[in-house]
Amino acid sequence: MGSKIASPDLPAGTYEAINRAVVKAVRKLGEDPRPYLHHLIGEVPPEIERLSVEDFRLDRLRFVEPRPYPQEEFQRTYDWMVSWGLVQEDSGYGKVVENLVRI
Repeated sequence: MGSKIASPDLPAGTYEAINRAVVKAVRKLGEDPRPYLHHLIGEVPPEIERLSVEDFRLDRLRFVEPRPYPQEEFQRTYDWMVSWGLVQEDSGYGKVVENLVRI
């Protein structure tokens, strides 16, 4: 989705600045992700795997700009989570999602 979760008390200007930064990062990553792969590599503990830039298939990496979370996509995930008892059935799209991303 590219969407982010934010606290309701986060100032609107800060939230918008974060989204602008994410959009800029997505564009830079779209140009060439290799200079930034060390950040991904740094998230994997060496005892699990020692990775290098060459281990990544660049054509498989996808980065998207933030966009509103569509209700139909929410519903599919929500129904699955309810079926596994992961969330309460009394919470739905209108209670959970507030699309603050402007397109």
